[in-house]
Amino acid sequence: IESYLKKISNPDILIFGCTYNYRKLLAKYKLFATMVDITREMYKINTEAIKNIKRKEKFIEANWLTVRLKKKYDLILGDFVTSNVPLSKRNKFLENVKRHLKDNGLFITRIYNTPKKLISEKEFLKYYKNKKITLQNLNDLWWDSVFQLDFNKKSRTIKCRRGILNFKRLLKKHPYLKKWLEPYEKYMLTEKKDWTALPEDKQEKQLKKYFKIIAKKSAKDYRHWEDCVTYILKK
Repeated sequence: IESYLKKISNPDILIFGCTYNYRKLLAKYKLFATMVDITREMYKINTEAIKNIKRKEKFIEANWLTVRLKKKYDLILGDFVTSNVPLSKRNKFLENVKRHLKDNGLFITRIYNTPKKLISEKEFLKYYKNKKITLQNLNDLWWDSVFQLDFNKKSRTIKCRRGILNFKRLLKKHPYLKKWLEPYEKYMLTEKKDWTALPEDKQEKQLKKYFKIIAKKSAKDYRHWEDCVTYILKK
């Protein structure tokens, strides 16, 4: 993203969601961004970490599938936004993204694909037994409890609420996990929310219906980074 920002002067930028890392980067280059998310609450949560950074941005509360903005954009960003959309509505979402891109515009997005390998409960317990509670380790534990232990291969669905339920079930048998419970419930998502994931080849086939894949990369900022692919897509 940063290499792109260095090449183009004053691009029109749209963000699906409110990812604070995107906004922090755009603030660094003093660039204006429009954000679209379904609730203002998500905007408030993601603004907390950057509240002391001077930013140029506008928030619009709207549905990603149906929003119609008056202008088109040079760059559209979305971190795991496609993974948040039900499989039955993904084509509609991608079509709407394309609708908002300029002719040579780019859509840069990270997508969670079907896990290449799922960890077992035994591996989960061993990994977190002696881990210290840090924000990164807490995020990893949440990720494993939701995206690994509860991934449904048949429906390709991940249910957020089952993450905390799985964790509490393990806690009954393994009391040493208790130290994680309070921060898990306080800082991690535990409500009823679903994500979806396709195998990498099928995901890319779907993307190619709407865009040309310019490049694909994986940033190692997630424990299972190999399943989290950033796609650079062109209209």
